[in-house]
Amino acid sequence: MYGTPIMSVNNRTYMIHGATEDSINTQNIVEFYYCEVDTQTVGQLVKEHNGVRYFDGDIGRTKDEAKLIVILTWINKFSLFGWLTPEEYEQNKSGTLDFDKVLFWTYAFDDNAADGIEIIGNVTDNPELLKVE
Repeated sequence: MYGTPIMSVNNRTYMIHGATEDSINTQNIVEFYYCEVDTQTVGQLVKEHNGVRYFDGDIGRTKDEAKLIVILTWINKFSLFGWLTPEEYEQNKSGTLDFDKVLFWTYAFDDNAADGIEIIGNVTDNPELLKVE
């Protein structure tokens, strides 16, 4: 579902979709669609390229000989989205990733990188793909 996440007074999160100027009824009440969501599963659309939508947390496989598994994630230190290996992804989440040692393996997220990576899942629905062997 696409929309705007909001948190209610009861600390539940809802995704709201469909509220527009046209959705105001004759009694000046706004009508919209909503559903409760788990905040851990709400993803940010990062980019659309060649008809493919890329979201934060997507898992991809490089199309080169290495066939590396990589995760699209926000890298706060550099204020950008990039592709990290599963091990790097976990270290990035815990704040222990040494970027001086891993940038060789980090794929910057641009159109060229997008063309070289096939999306095979995401971290919420396919955590088994993150297993480091």
